[in-house]
Amino acid sequence: MGNDHIIDNFSEIEEKIEKIVSQIESIRNENTELIKKNEWLERELKDRDEEKKVYEEEHEIIRAKIEKLLGRLNTAIQ
Repeated sequence: MGNDHIIDNFSEIEEKIEKIVSQIESIRNENTELIKKNEWLERELKDRDEEKKVYEEEHEIIRAKIEKLLGRLNTAIQ
């Protein structure tokens, strides 16, 4: 009877270890996916920052041209 109880305990321990190993593998896979997603999001953010910078530079150029044209118009009117 004692040996059967020990064998049952080992079987139970083995099952629990298999579940834990499975959970670890699942967590590792999820972590890998999260790392990839984070890297993608960082690239997206960098791209958007660069697009914003280009937009702001274009906006400034347009604003300067409008001010120049308004100045010339004011000079022509006077």
